[in-house]
Amino acid sequence: MAPYALLPGFWSGAWERLPRLHMLRGFPMERLRAKAAASPAFRHTATDGLDCRELPGWRWPMFDRPGELAAILRRAG
Repeated sequence: MAPYALLPGFWSGAWERLPRLHMLRGFPMERLRAKAAASPAFRHTATDGLDCRELPGWRWPMFDRPGELAAILRRAG
């Protein structure tokens, strides 16, 4: 059993009430929605508590698009 499964937040579902931000780097929102509909592994991305933002580009946005990343994080926080 994974250690995180022993945490009260995991079993109570409390983690689902936390604000979440997902940065889409490699594929657009439409593709994420299609994956969520087709695969159980992506189903958590279709929940109301997940805020998705597209920021296409390289692997590390803090290097190739730092200003845009900072603006997204400021608005989210």
